[in-house]
Amino acid sequence: MKRIIEFYDKRKNKFIFITTIVLIVLFIMPFVTTRNMDIKEAYTKKEDVALYIIQHHQLPPNYITKYGIDYAKNHDIAIDDCIMGGDTHFNTAQFVQFGVSKSTKLKECDIAGPNYDITGKRGAQRLVYTCNTNEVRVFYTYNHYKSFEEISYFHLQITSNVFWIIFGVYTASLITFYIVINKVKKNFETKENQRD
Repeated sequence: MKRIIEFYDKRKNKFIFITTIVLIVLFIMPFVTTRNMDIKEAYTKKEDVALYIIQHHQLPPNYITKYGIDYAKNHDIAIDDCIMGGDTHFNTAQFVQFGVSKSTKLKECDIAGPNYDITGKRGAQRLVYTCNTNEVRVFYTYNHYKSFEEISYFHLQITSNVFWIIFGVYTASLITFYIVINKVKKNFETKENQRD
């Protein structure tokens, strides 16, 4: 133990410098890796659309409601790059198992697959999301409403959250190390003084 304390004392400044740099980097990384969806950008992937909904409480601009499709058809407006979404989802009973109240307003949107056709075969993938709540929750179905899974914000920001966890563990480890090394050093010095 004496050798460990001597080794630490000789290199204390270097150790503090290196651990501080690592701490700063680990603190910055969650912010750098946090995904922020551009409100003006069009998105089509499930995770991107879900994160957009959670962050902006609305669908990306490339989505259009059924009413919007009818309007576009009647006014010769091109909707080839659009995806259907924003209409009310009425079957709230499906979401009671997730703790969603039956009075909660739900909306839905398509997730465009490879052969998606907004006026024809739209596929079976959908997102259903809460509207009249402070915290938006998003649910995904790949089989046209037969079953759902929740897409959490934690899952969508997994890289950032992993860095937060690493930062927390590293910080706790550093604090523990400093407390232990100082306590051991104090005990060792007390014993040395008693021998003298």
